[in-house]
Parts: sequence; C-alpha cells; structure tokens
Amino acid sequence: MAALDFPHTIDTLSAAWLATVFGAKPTRFAAEFLEGGMLADAYRLRLEWPRGHSDLPASAVVKLPTAIEAQRQMALDNSFYRKEVSFFRDLAAHVPVRMPKVYAALDDGSSEAESFVILMEDLGTDFLPFDQVNDQPAAPHVATFCDTVALLHGTLWESDLLREDWISPGGRYVFPVDAISRQCSGQIEPLRRAWRQYYGSEVFAIADTPSVEPLTEIIAGPKSELLLDYITSLLDARPKTLLHGDLRCDNLFRTKDVVPEAAELAIIDWQLVHGGPPGPEFTQAWMHSLPIELRRRDTDMLRRYHARLVEVAPAAAAYTVEMLLEDYRLGYLLYWMMNVALFPQILPGTDTAPDGERMLRLYELVMRSMQIALEDHNCLDLVQRLSAELRG
Repeated sequence: MAALDFPHTIDTLSAAWLATVFGAKPTRFAAEFLEGGMLADAYRLRLEWPRGHSDLPASAVVKLPTAIEAQRQMALDNSFYRKEVSFFRDLAAHVPVRMPKVYAALDDGSSEAESFVILMEDLGTDFLPFDQVNDQPAAPHVATFCDTVALLHGTLWESDLLREDWISPGGRYVFPVDAISRQCSGQIEPLRRAWRQYYGSEVFAIADTPSVEPLTEIIAGPKSELLLDYITSLLDARPKTLLHGDLRCDNLFRTKDVVPEAAELAIIDWQLVHGGPPGPEFTQAWMHSLPIELRRRDTDMLRRYHARLVEVAPAAAAYTVEMLLEDYRLGYLLYWMMNVALFPQILPGTDTAPDGERMLRLYELVMRSMQIALEDHNCLDLVQRLSAELRG
C-alpha cells in the first residue's frame, strides 16, 4: 500500500480502503465521534460484512490527527504522531501488555507524520475505559497497574530497542513533552488570564497549597530552561526502560464484568512513548488520575511496583527504591512546567471541541489535583535545592 493511499480525514475513509486492510469490502459502515483527545481524534466504526466474513470485527476504532490546529502543531513539535505510528509498526510486538490490535498504521512519509491513520481493535467489546473525571481507578486497579507496568518496564529494562532515535533521541533521555515545557518561562500571567476567562477564579486559589505559587515563580522564571536541562540530566544518568509516557487513567481500560481485583488492564495511546527511568511514568499516571486520598498512598504503591520490577528484571535492583521516589518527585516539576505552558494554549480549544465541556471539567480536576500533589511532596523545597545546585 503506497504511503498516501489512506484516509487523511474521517470524511475520506471509504469502503474501498477498508477492503485493502481487511481483505473484504464492508457492505455498510458508519463512523461516530468517540473522543477528542488533546492530540488526536478517535472515531468508532460500525461495520457490516458480506456473508462468509463472520471473523471480521463488527466495530473498530480510527485515530487521526486532532482537528484543533494549535494542538495538532503541538503534537508535531513533539513528534507525537511519528512516535505512535513507529511504535505500532516496529515495537508493539515486543511489549508484553494488552493493547489494541492494530489493523493498519500508516502515515504520509513526512518526518513528523503530519498526516496519519491508525485503524485498530475496538477494546470496548471486552473492556471498559476508566474516566479521569467520573470513573477513576480504585485501589485494586492500582495494584494491578503496578504489576502490569512492572512487567512492561522489566521486560524492556536497558533493552537494545531503546537505542532507536525516535525513542531516545541522540541516545539520551528526553522528557516526552520537552518542546512544550521549554515554553514555561514567563507563562504565569497568561495562565492566570486564561484561568480567569474560563473558570472565573484565580488559578492559585486551591485550598491548602501555599507553596505552589512560589514554586511556579521559580520554574517559570529566568532559570526555567536551565532547570529543565538539569532535571533532564539527572534522569538521563539513571538506568532506563521503555516508558509509555501518558499512563493517566483515560488511557487505561479494564476487563468488563469482573471484580476490580480480577481485572486485566489494557493500555492505549502510545504517542508519548520514550526511553527513561520509571519515576516520572508514575507521576503522570497518578498525579491527577486517582482520588486524592488514594494518590497519597503513592509511596507504598511505588514500593510494590519496585518489588515486582526486580522480580521481572533482577538487574533493575540497581535502580533503588530511593532513586524511584526521587525521580517520581522530579517528574512533578517536569509535568508542572508542561502544564504552566500548556493551559493557556489548550483552554481556547475547548470553545470548538465536540467534547469541550468535559475537557473543561478535566482540566479543572488536573489543576486542583496536581497542586495538591505538589504541596504533598514538598516540591518547592525540591526546586529550591535544584536551583541552589545550579548556582553552585
């Protein structure tokens, strides 16, 4: 199939193209909007087939670049589309966790896969998605999550596969949203204005989080990029594995009709896949996806993960629990840099997004949960220490 022979929008998806993928032409298909993510849009296809093709799926999911131009450009600047297409083409077969079966992963051949399509299994047949706003994981799900991620990380611990340039550019750790985080400097006032416009309140008015505003003044100040480079260098010195990069609960599914303790997890959205130490993987996974009281048990949960990781990959014992906990805290600084830069850009996108109301609720939850986590982990003290080390 030639590189350009694929639908670039949902309106250009055709029965003829589906026939090239499945080997049979559907007698009827219909697409319904499923989800507008921050970076891409997803649609569910309902498929009907000629007799004799009962083995073909009755539904599938199509993923395409987001229709919101500013967010599409953000994805291109950070190579998100290139990463996900490359992951499904070249790496998914080596990853020992449940994910959607991919029927086609195609792009236009440009360096950043400006146009792409991923046609994949509809997990909704056997799995239920979590919902970051309305249906967050419970403690048994988090225990299963720790074991699942330990298997992923342990299987690919210090793997030669991490040397691919799209995973570890230049052979080094690169924060997966580095290009966004480098825009953090000077963004406090734009963040304040955007928050007032969309929520009618002050962004730093979260109860019992007095350290967050002075922390933000440091990470968005003149040392912003130096801090980012320093934190990156600290993480680069650690042992590495394959990281998903965006394990918040909106990207997790669990099997239907079973008690939480028995649920299998499946993982979607591999756009931020990269090589690095595990700590920040859990920052993004938990900082705003778990009920606050459950997230506050994160140290114990990380110890469970670490024990399982070492069972899967004994060499990972060199990455101590203390390193894991330190890197988890460093991850909070990195992701806070990202959010400070990101919110003034993404809030206007809710005006035209099909699910803009949910996105606004999600972003409010993210802001509240993350500020509480920054306070809980005394991240102001951490960033002050790092700033002092930079002066030294």
